[in-house]
Amino acid sequence: MPRIDSLAAGPDRIELLTFEISGLGNRSYLAIADGWAVAVDVQRDLDRVRRILDERGLRLAAVVETHVHNDYVTGGLALARHYGASYVVPPGPALRFDADRGHDGDSFRAGPLQLQVINSPGHTDAHASYSLHVGQSPAVAAFTGGSLLIGGTGRTDLLGVDRARSLAREQFRTADRIARRLPPEARLLPTHGFGSFCLAGKAVASPGDTLADQFRVNPAFLLNEEQFIDNLIAGLGPVPAYFPKMAPRNVAGPDEADLTPPPYLEVPEVARRAKHGDWVVDVRQRHTFGEQHVPGSISVDADGALATWVGWTVGVEDPIVVVADDDAQLAYAQRELVRIGIDRLAGAHVGQFGAASANDTVASARMATFDDLADGLRAGRVSQVIDVRNWAEWRTGHVAGAIHLPAYEFTADRLARGDLGPEPWLYCGVGFRAAIAASLMERAGQSAVVVDDSIVVAEHELDWCTAEYCTTDRCHADQLVRASADGR
Repeated sequence: MPRIDSLAAGPDRIELLTFEISGLGNRSYLAIADGWAVAVDVQRDLDRVRRILDERGLRLAAVVETHVHNDYVTGGLALARHYGASYVVPPGPALRFDADRGHDGDSFRAGPLQLQVINSPGHTDAHASYSLHVGQSPAVAAFTGGSLLIGGTGRTDLLGVDRARSLAREQFRTADRIARRLPPEARLLPTHGFGSFCLAGKAVASPGDTLADQFRVNPAFLLNEEQFIDNLIAGLGPVPAYFPKMAPRNVAGPDEADLTPPPYLEVPEVARRAKHGDWVVDVRQRHTFGEQHVPGSISVDADGALATWVGWTVGVEDPIVVVADDDAQLAYAQRELVRIGIDRLAGAHVGQFGAASANDTVASARMATFDDLADGLRAGRVSQVIDVRNWAEWRTGHVAGAIHLPAYEFTADRLARGDLGPEPWLYCGVGFRAAIAASLMERAGQSAVVVDDSIVVAEHELDWCTAEYCTTDRCHADQLVRASADGR
């Protein structure tokens, strides 16, 4: 269910419904007043939005996009077509369908609601924010998309690293433009920034979501232009591999998602498909995967950023079979995956493995804690430790003697080198990414131990390198190679 807030009191009351898409770190919105509604940056699974519109008899006047999205397939066009609403997209990208273009200063109405367009380039070169008003009153909020976020701003390298710096400059000026158009008490309602990879760096903790709150903490208002640009560029992390496939889908005009359940498969059939190279994604909890799973399947725990990591490590074009605990978990996984354009699953297995455990159609994975790792290192039983977190996390500190290889780099080509050692121990922040990387190794015919534990423990139980460039040779060498390759 969406979160429901009021943006104004009395006869000017605006009801705001916020739809959390935690797996992608995003939010979508529905603003309602006097029976009229406006939808903003909606995801492709429209049933939740349509249920509210239909049950309450609301008139959808407009569906607006802040930008052509790079991290998910939009449901905006399908929603607008279903209700005969205006579909508003910033000017710039060449679309393969008709849409209303929102230029700077334009306004449009939905009953007592009024949205005014604020040109907001930076996150992309064609980006708009929309201030929200009741009639001609000052803005009570602004939908800022991937532009001005809570405690930060959107990344600026999605159109290529060669444009990142110039778009960062645009982003700095966009923040000033938004600040000039809004009263300090107006709420910022961004689409990205809640775990999304569209955020530049790490968001600063913010006391609230008003513009006044951002004046106190957001780098866009605390740094000068050159400082802001340097800070943003330094904070750019990796771009998920599936991102480049999203904008073309959105430009083409995607249909509404089909959430019809996939065909149900027995374990031997799932194992057969995995053996022949099909992708089998196990979305059960990591410890359940460790106890029993189909050989060659990939562990992507549904409690984590499921869609992002399936899109990053598996891709969005190959057929996928899902293994889930129950129908509810399968339905959740399917909803997450259609958001990144995985339209139809090739099949699914739901429930216990049963008699399959008596033959060679199941396997187990070795799971451990950081205490186990510390004991193994002291006893000389551990020959290799691999940190699978991202570059920024590695630089803040890591297990002494570990090498660094982010989970998204466990590709077939990389694993074919066979240089990760016999049964290395893999760790991340909590075990989610370590399980992904270890299962990718298993799929390639290699074994690994998953440290399924919180990294906080590591600082107390293990030798810990905290310097930006540590002095342990095995850490240092791999880190320098990666630093050179990344241009950092």
